[in-house]
Amino acid sequence: ELITVVMGGKAVDGKLQIYEDTIKLLEYGFNNFSTQTIVRPGDIVEESPVAEAKDSDYIILQSDQYLEALLPKDVKKEEIEKDITLLSDIRAPIKKGDVIGTVTYKYQGQVLGKVNLISDRSIEKEPIVAVTNQTMSIASSLTNKLWFKAVLGALGAFTVAILILKIASSRRIKRNRYIYVNDSKIRYIYKDRRK
Repeated sequence: ELITVVMGGKAVDGKLQIYEDTIKLLEYGFNNFSTQTIVRPGDIVEESPVAEAKDSDYIILQSDQYLEALLPKDVKKEEIEKDITLLSDIRAPIKKGDVIGTVTYKYQGQVLGKVNLISDRSIEKEPIVAVTNQTMSIASSLTNKLWFKAVLGALGAFTVAILILKIASSRRIKRNRYIYVNDSKIRYIYKDRRK
């Protein structure tokens, strides 16, 4: 559908030009513009990585509806911009048809429309990866806690103290291996009573 608005038309030879101007405007519109399909349901728009996935670490995102727009006939598909917005955290499990994000189509800065992006298949969760990620997340959150740092510091100090005692004990054993009697060196065999 095209609508023309003609203002300030003048009469030439007693005829108003508004009708001729209207015809020219309509012919220009029909000759140079057409309704074009931008995207159809099921068209592949994007791929996205998926965390904690069992069989596949990515998912294909498809359009869930038609989008049509009135555009110049000579517009190429590459000239139409895609502004894709995905969920911030895409992780399994995902069901086929889940909405993962949206895509907004633009031409020369003008918004043509927006459609949802849906998953093309279901993806199961990998239990081992999920447990590993959860453990890492807990460890990461614990390292920021003051009490956890204090416990780690105490364990470290305790370990260092045990090492120092062990080293000191072994040096004392080495010192007692030889004794001196009347200025002559006699070998003394040390028996470890702890055994």
